[in-house]
Amino acid sequence: MKTIKLSGLVRVVVILLILGVMFPGYLYAPQIGQKSPLNVNNFRVEIDGIVISNFHSVEGLESIVSVIDYRDGTSRRTLKIPGNSECSNIILRFDIRKGQELWEWYKKGVNGNVETKNMSIILSDAAKSDIVRYDFEEVWPCAWRGPELNASGNEPALAELEVVIGAMNLYLPNM
Repeated sequence: MKTIKLSGLVRVVVILLILGVMFPGYLYAPQIGQKSPLNVNNFRVEIDGIVISNFHSVEGLESIVSVIDYRDGTSRRTLKIPGNSECSNIILRFDIRKGQELWEWYKKGVNGNVETKNMSIILSDAAKSDIVRYDFEEVWPCAWRGPELNASGNEPALAELEVVIGAMNLYLPNM
């Protein structure tokens, strides 16, 4: 059997890889002095700078760049190149009793007077310090959904407002 000598740095990398396989999460668990992950329940929504805190959930924080297959006439190889980027629509869920202002905003668009606004979604840590901020521009409502009604259920009556996003910026902390 042949013995392989490893340099100090390579030895450390091999040990870390073995630990990562044997004890998943060991290398990623918060150590003393490190911050734990953000919880998804500490968020607020601002529309045109006004805090609207009655949202139960937000869905659709996504930006996508389409992929275009390109092949010139002489090559048999297909290249992948970036195409247009777009933001997904965002769905805001809230107690229907607190949605009058959002309903009025939606109705303006239904009546042919689409009103765009700026919107921010801010994630905070347990101490309520702002950590992550999504800023959206040219936001306007495209769909309104009332609560699902069920005589045998006891879930809250949540309505949904779906909004179109013109542009998105994400601000992360400097780590």
